[in-house]
Amino acid sequence: QSRCQRISFLPPSRETMISLLEEKGITKSMAATVTMLTANIDEAFLLAEEDAFAHMRKTVLKLVEASDQNVHEALLYIQSTWSQVFKEREDTDRGLDLLLYAYRDIVAYKSELKAIAAYPDHREFLNSLAMKMTYNQLSHVMEAILQAKRQLSGNMNRQLLMEQLMLSVQEGFLVV
Repeated sequence: QSRCQRISFLPPSRETMISLLEEKGITKSMAATVTMLTANIDEAFLLAEEDAFAHMRKTVLKLVEASDQNVHEALLYIQSTWSQVFKEREDTDRGLDLLLYAYRDIVAYKSELKAIAAYPDHREFLNSLAMKMTYNQLSHVMEAILQAKRQLSGNMNRQLLMEQLMLSVQEGFLVV
């Protein structure tokens, strides 16, 4: 061990991974989303190819839209669609990650950061939310999502967890 030299290998940059995935036929928007979840190019490619993941991604974005309209729409969407798509705890955890990345994009648009968006294909909608929401509201929403992730690991009922999250998100919209 005294003669060993430690060499660290950094994962490829997100830009590099996105271009590699695009070369393999993955759309830029899907590549941007999967590279938020993993730094492994092979895992990212497999994830981007899954129809189930594409459906998860679409479901998360629809939930963001529903929560923007009103809490009743969001709760109805959770009961009708979310719970059908995110059946297992691991799926719900991934869904919460995707939801967190959507709000991360909103914060980035609001603060005019030049970061690569997780959902570049929904830039207009997320940018319109950035104009409507305050930093305090965004902070409250992101904290509520992180709290939901912590509660999920505590073996909480996933349906109730998501309903509680939407009520917390709505409460954050009311805080100014």
